[in-house]
Amino acid sequence: MHVLAFVLIMLAGCGSDGRVANPSPTASVPAPTPTATAAAGRAFAVGLSGLLRSDDGGRTWSVLPQSGQGRVSGLDFLDRMIGWTVSNEGDIFHTTDGGLTFSDQGQNITGVTHPTFALRDVVFLDAQRGFALGGGNPDPMFSGPPLILVTADAGAHWTPAAIGYGLHPGAAPGNSIVGSVCLTTNGVGLAHGFATWAGNLFLRSEDGGVHWWDITERLPEPALAWWAGGVACAGEADLWIGLVHSSDGGQTWVDQSASASPDANRRLNRITFADSLTGWAVGETAAEAPPPILHTTDGGQHWIVQVLPPGTLGRLTSVAFLDNTRGVAVGSDWTTGQGAIGFVTEDGGESWVASSFPTGIQAVWDVSLVP
Repeated sequence: MHVLAFVLIMLAGCGSDGRVANPSPTASVPAPTPTATAAAGRAFAVGLSGLLRSDDGGRTWSVLPQSGQGRVSGLDFLDRMIGWTVSNEGDIFHTTDGGLTFSDQGQNITGVTHPTFALRDVVFLDAQRGFALGGGNPDPMFSGPPLILVTADAGAHWTPAAIGYGLHPGAAPGNSIVGSVCLTTNGVGLAHGFATWAGNLFLRSEDGGVHWWDITERLPEPALAWWAGGVACAGEADLWIGLVHSSDGGQTWVDQSASASPDANRRLNRITFADSLTGWAVGETAAEAPPPILHTTDGGQHWIVQVLPPGTLGRLTSVAFLDNTRGVAVGSDWTTGQGAIGFVTEDGGESWVASSFPTGIQAVWDVSLVP
């Protein structure tokens, strides 16, 4: 029952049929106004209503007129113009004009032996190196092996990274999917996925993501909870799985959750660090309570709960920061039928201001923020 619930939650962002709603014929991205300052950054997000863009750091959002094809599931942008999206149908799309048009890079994928696969997210380290994450076709139940596609030429070629399995039952050779990844400055990588009948799957790389090894059995119990909270990397050797931290590149792990205010109902969905000391984690809790935003300024030794505007309900599924002060968080309000919610801050989260979405925009599950 727990496994099935977790699978359904992972796929909930796809809606009833998992397809992106078509923007209205009049949907367009307005030119930045004088109030949409460059200092605020440009944000991109993806959800049930397709691909969204904000030219004022996440305060106001517009639907992009072209969101690519297929069931868009994740995105990453390097700057205001260059970015990638992926879909649950195994597509990779690339834009060089801020999301107005896309080219199909799915035709550049080679070496994948499974006949059908889904992609859940995409992460680029720089203008050339990137990862597209996924696994076996999610219908039914991730029926295929985990997949990490790697490119070293901005997507002109995508090939599978090598994955070695430990003693984790159910992870090899199939029925798994990878949903998040990060890399330290010295090439240590951490990836999080899900093995259908075995719970969370964690992979580690020592060579910049070319080869990955299953480390699930080496992790402390809090990292293996159904809601692990995503992964984050900072500096040369700091890794996080939710509030579980490694300061030595994944050799040893310490559970830091006791440093956060206790909440038995809290579940974390995403964590990000601006540097090795400053980070944020977002998630959800009981329906009658606001979604949590946790913040640390000492590498996770202490976490505080930041306050959202009064009356906020729902779940936060993604968070991104430009630096120690400017950030955006997005998600959905399940109390109003999966409507989109979002918040922005310019003071590191001391205060959060609600975002404005066009009428009818539904759940948002991934966000990218660039200068």
